[in-house]
Amino acid sequence: MDLLSFDVAEIILSSIASPGDLLALALTSHYWAGLILPHHIQYRKLFIGSEDHLPLWTHLAIRKDLAKNVREVHMSNVRRRGERCPTTLVPVLDVQPEEEETIFLRAFQNLERLEIFTWRAHKCPGYMDPHRNYKLFDILSNARYMRSIDILSVTRWQKKINETLWKTHPVFNLRNLTRFDLSGPFWRSFNQDFPLTSVLMQCPDIEEFSIFHTEILSTFTTCFFPRLRRLTIIGTGNSEIDLLKKFLHKHKTVQELTWYPLGGTRLLPDSLPALQKITSNHTFIMNLLQDETVPNRVLHNISRIHLDPPSIKILEEIDGSQVRELFLCPCAGVQGIRRIAKLFPNVVTLGILDEPFYDMMRVSIDDEICSLSLFPALECILTARIWTMISKLREWEARQDAITKLAYACPNLKYIVPSSPPKRKIVLSRDGEQVTWIELYLGD
Repeated sequence: MDLLSFDVAEIILSSIASPGDLLALALTSHYWAGLILPHHIQYRKLFIGSEDHLPLWTHLAIRKDLAKNVREVHMSNVRRRGERCPTTLVPVLDVQPEEEETIFLRAFQNLERLEIFTWRAHKCPGYMDPHRNYKLFDILSNARYMRSIDILSVTRWQKKINETLWKTHPVFNLRNLTRFDLSGPFWRSFNQDFPLTSVLMQCPDIEEFSIFHTEILSTFTTCFFPRLRRLTIIGTGNSEIDLLKKFLHKHKTVQELTWYPLGGTRLLPDSLPALQKITSNHTFIMNLLQDETVPNRVLHNISRIHLDPPSIKILEEIDGSQVRELFLCPCAGVQGIRRIAKLFPNVVTLGILDEPFYDMMRVSIDDEICSLSLFPALECILTARIWTMISKLREWEARQDAITKLAYACPNLKYIVPSSPPKRKIVLSRDGEQVTWIELYLGD
């Protein structure tokens, strides 16, 4: 294969979407490495901060041959160290302010194989202002391979879109998406006549759908997505609860649901038979688990529940051996953890909301480690509890000894994430009897 011409090799490489597969091929020879590393690996996924990246956009506007290798663009408030952009750029030319927007748009026109676009930046240079940049969405709506749009919190979108322009907004031309996120303020900036259903009908193969449920966006409940697997509903009131229950009832394919309904909401009989992951409030989850019309429901991920006596009785009736990820409210110390281990013996990821510090300090590290050892498959701990105990030890040797004990007690443990939302994680490594650890700040 090393004898292939450059053009043929580029066609082959352009058809490989996974950076991991590209890297594996790059390791086979110097020829492939010379093509893949600078031209493909650096371009497949771009993670861009909110600062001015005009040099990058200029580079992509000039080098169409490299821009076509981009599959994903994620623009957010990520720190500079968390960015992932090409490291070798075409020298930046002198650009006049009036040319900046043109360059930005030309760069996106060159992203011919763009599949995923995310915009979560709160701040951005004026030439990137999405509130007035209709041309960008015109490009995105005509992107041949586009399958995912995720537009969240850009503060300039908080203002209502000009009523004389919204009806012709190119965002209404989006089609054939498999992932659609309508939870950001941009979508709430449209007025009451926003033709949501017509937009969604152009995307019949949606598999992942998120929405901030408001009166303006409530018409989504009339739609049907036969391939829907992941559903997130935010901002639900009681006024349209019956419509939402009917929407859930007709979507039998949903495997993952995030929804926080008010009150003691119960679904219609035989709803969500394929559900595997639920993120909701305690009352709704308990009602779901007691639904006798779906006796064979198997949940792999439950978030979040309390362990009060009535709930324990409900949990004892389900097959907890299938649960792999479990997220709990504070669970009454070591005894609570041991009770969890009996109910859910095969948990891989265990998350517990942080308890008051004085409650943590009533338990010894040895008792805490002993209770965690009851989860033989445990790989990730999402709680400040154990790490707070370890970090309070004054001597480095004592901290290392505690980490070593924890690693031996939980032989599969890889990560400790001591904050919520996660800002850092502790990564454990083993080399024979030696246990080492490193603290990584997420987003860096």
